[in-house]
Amino acid sequence: MVLLDEKMMYPQGPPPSYYEVVPVYTTSTAAAPVRKYPPRLGDLPSHVLLQIVYDTFPQDDGYHDGESKLERQKEVLHWLVTSLRLVNRAHYVASMHILRATYHPAYESLVRAPYSSNPFPRRDSDSAPPDPDTHTSIFSPHRELATLDTFIALLAYEDMMLDSTELYLTREEAYKDLFDLSQPRSRLEDLVREMGVEDGIITDSTCPEPERVPPCSDQSNPPSPNEHLAPLRAPESPSSSPRRTSFSFSALKTSIRNRLSSTPPPALSTVPDDLIPRPFPLTPEAAPRIPHSGRRLYVRPVPFSVVSVAFTPRRVGLVLSSAGPSSQFGGSEYGTLTLSVAGPTGPGGKRKTVAEVNRERNEPLETCARMLVRALRTWLEEDQA
Repeated sequence: MVLLDEKMMYPQGPPPSYYEVVPVYTTSTAAAPVRKYPPRLGDLPSHVLLQIVYDTFPQDDGYHDGESKLERQKEVLHWLVTSLRLVNRAHYVASMHILRATYHPAYESLVRAPYSSNPFPRRDSDSAPPDPDTHTSIFSPHRELATLDTFIALLAYEDMMLDSTELYLTREEAYKDLFDLSQPRSRLEDLVREMGVEDGIITDSTCPEPERVPPCSDQSNPPSPNEHLAPLRAPESPSSSPRRTSFSFSALKTSIRNRLSSTPPPALSTVPDDLIPRPFPLTPEAAPRIPHSGRRLYVRPVPFSVVSVAFTPRRVGLVLSSAGPSSQFGGSEYGTLTLSVAGPTGPGGKRKTVAEVNRERNEPLETCARMLVRALRTWLEEDQA
């Protein structure tokens, strides 16, 4: 019979516990970090995640009928819109980078003259590298970008359904609503925002503080209020005349098929960690300055969140929304269920049209925005007097 001594079996002490974290020291670093959770796909660098999402596009035909490379790529685009971009922030940035780069040329081709388009306006803060410790919102304050995203969701769904069944009928009225109303209205709101911030009558946290221009000292010869409108008048030419033809969905389909038949959009080596993933550099548009005629009164600026535009082809208006106090609605038929609604559309919210200007047929949106900003300043001076 042999008696085993436990102390003799473990002369150096018992082994460390399985759950005990043992720091590993090296000559270069003090201690190696220990992961508490397994790595996730969203924790990868942005350029690596973008390449992974790009590799989900098939590069060859499938094994069954109706599974060509083009149709499979359209299914992946629809999957990016409806599923992948909703996972988290990193997947949203990578997915929208590819979607906007793919559908932006088709969006630009449907913008009617003399309307302009710039869903990716360049800001002064874009030149500075983003701070990795700050997490800004992924939703842009530029309202035309939301119109572009709506167009992407609509076209991705239409594209997939047209390839899935021959019984599906296209909704051409949806495209007419987008490019006859939503696109020019959102573009006009962005122009009002830029010019209003520059003039000091609209506040927006995402825009840099404009440079204050001193009032004109020469009161005897103030600048003419119409001299800045002359360069904005589009010349009478066939290229600038409005195209009031019917919407051609077949031409749009042909353009998209020719573009997607080769490869999906090229993946970039780096993706800026910004709230707006820009698929390509855009030339910044020189926003015309509001002339400062004479001595002007100081007005309290209004936030851009309450500013909207009422747009029609021949008349535009500037609307200010004031949110009323939160109210609760509940009746006997709802029992203990109550509904709290706040904001311009809720109880107590008011919408007031403070300025309206007529618009000519070939008048650019920049001219309308300038007149609306001037009318807003006049209304604020009278209201705050």
